[in-house]
Amino acid sequence: MNIALVGYGKMGKIIEKLAPDHEVRIAASFDIDRPLEDTPDVREKLKDVPVLIEFSTPEVVMKNLNTGLAL
Repeated sequence: MNIALVGYGKMGKIIEKLAPDHEVRIAASFDIDRPLEDTPDVREKLKDVPVLIEFSTPEVVMKNLNTGLAL
């Protein structure tokens, strides 16, 4: 299964480390320096990604969820 991580701090890094053991591939990751809504090819990166896991901050969580839902 392909997943994407929104927020790439401690939890994102732990999921990335554990993913291969569970047949999960991190297809894309986004963080403060590479925001979901500002990534030009975000639709292409998330084309085969049924799951977005959101680990960002309270200030941007709704923006990230709305962006993810709009894809």
